[in-house]
Amino acid sequence: MQPPESGREVILLQEGGFRVSSTRISLRDKTVAIANVAVVERSTKPPVRTVPLVLMILAAIGLLLGLGMLSSALQDGVILLLASLAVFGVGLLLFHSAKAAHRIRVSAAGVSQILSVRDRDLADRLFRAINDAIVSRG
Repeated sequence: MQPPESGREVILLQEGGFRVSSTRISLRDKTVAIANVAVVERSTKPPVRTVPLVLMILAAIGLLLGLGMLSSALQDGVILLLASLAVFGVGLLLFHSAKAAHRIRVSAAGVSQILSVRDRDLADRLFRAINDAIVSRG
């Protein structure tokens, strides 16, 4: 990337409430001067799937209990089976919809701003744009 002409701001990325230029970074509600940026780090936090797994385990227990109840209390067994299947379905849906959080930490003048997005491609583009802005400052 060519360094911008002195005093001229070049927009490197403007997307999803984020704006990175050759002179500043606007991360939703904060603006940081590129001249003050000391460190940019990227990390990924894996999705939390504890609640969906607990729901699916409880549903599996309910399914087993429902199957056991079919011989003695048919109506109660069927209700428990259907409720357990519904809970299992919700757990499965939550399990598959959990997404990793992609974080970018920008440290400037002793203050760190952490940006978290679910879209990995957007995180990559932001990280590259911030790095390009740092390189362009000279």
